Amino acid sequence: MSMMAMTAALITIYFTSVALIIFYFYKIDSKYGNLFFVIANIVFFLGFYINDYYTSSSFSFMTFDNISPFTFTTIPLIYIMHDRIKKYYLSMVAFLSLGMSCAMIISPQYSYLFSFNNVASFAYTLDAMCHLNCSLFGIYLIASGQVKLTFKNIRNSVIFMYGVITFVVFLNILFHTNYFGMCPYGGYSIYMFNLFEEYWATLLAYYIGVFVVLLSGFEINYVMQKLSGSKLAFDLEKDNKNKLVKDKTIEKEEEIA
Repeated sequence: MSMMAMTAALITIYFTSVALIIFYFYKIDSKYGNLFFVIANIVFFLGFYINDYYTSSSFSFMTFDNISPFTFTTIPLIYIMHDRIKKYYLSMVAFLSLGMSCAMIISPQYSYLFSFNNVASFAYTLDAMCHLNCSLFGIYLIASGQVKLTFKNIRNSVIFMYGVITFVVFLNILFHTNYFGMCPYGGYSIYMFNLFEEYWATLLAYYIGVFVVLLSGFEINYVMQKLSGSKLAFDLEKDNKNKLVKDKTIEKEEEIA
């Protein structure tokens, strides 16, 4: 299957899943909904790691390669996170949903923009599935009310993400690593694209870009919440009417008896 065909299939799955989340999220207990996305994330990301190991015959630590692998690595940790940290972290995941959906379609690592007719590799498919699952998880967190669309939560997401980036930059300066593509000693880039010749200009652009992505995720989820909220209100009203009719029927039957 070509890259184009595989991506088209994933887009179909993605928007079908978004519709299901919007209209039926309230029928699933959030703890089971979260568990589903966490397990899916583990399966896809672990599969990516295993495939990478057998392909390259070596193990590479990908967690700090960029924001996506960092998120895929840390999603299962929500069950052991301190409540305060978890609140910040889930806000970040929720508002990264738009960015993750875009990364599902356009992956610089696998040169999607220049490889429409190439065969979709197993690695590319798993990479795209990881992004798809993470994006849907973010939408689910908003739709199920676990992350509210408030200024406080967008602030929390920015603080958490900036904290991670700053920590990674500190590691790069201290140990001459190139985590998040932000090595101050040369070779710095934003997702493998060299946009500026100055390190600090590149880092500033990275910070600004992350803020824009999170804010865009906030805005798109606002639309999602309006859609899901309207449907929920409609269904609750319908259920209440049905319950009222049922109660009146029972009362009449008891009076007759």
